[in-house]
Amino acid sequence: MYIHRSLIVAALLLFAAPAFAQVPSQIPVGTSSGAVPAKGIYSGISSTISAGATDFITNGVSTAVISSRPNAAAIMPYTGTASNLTCSFATASATAGPTITVGVNQSNSVLTMTCATGATTCSTALSVGFTSGQTLDIQVNNAANANATGVITCAFQLS
Repeated sequence: MYIHRSLIVAALLLFAAPAFAQVPSQIPVGTSSGAVPAKGIYSGISSTISAGATDFITNGVSTAVISSRPNAAAIMPYTGTASNLTCSFATASATAGPTITVGVNQSNSVLTMTCATGATTCSTALSVGFTSGQTLDIQVNNAANANATGVITCAFQLS
């Protein structure tokens, strides 16, 4: 009996393919090696920030004003880069927009922006590096001559 070799190859691929297809799925989706995220998001929501007040936003939702950086700091489990900060607020500023800064290890970083008067969103493509074990947070400084921001939402990319 003669069996063409293309049939043998097709049979091997048919039966072996499921085993090969399972190997990549052992690495969690969104990771490059199974241990370190390839990309992520740091996102937080805060309550209204009064004129002349400074608030810190942590990763997640906090309806209370966090008035100190250590209470908002989130520890990073890997070394990476924070970039593409974007924020929106419920109430547009009538006289001066808030200044929003990503904190690294409880200090202001170069990842900062001042939102325009009258805007309800703002963003920047700046970036800053961080190392494993350092903390990240978002500081919102509302100018003394500004009105309250309303609920504010901020996020930035982690890579």
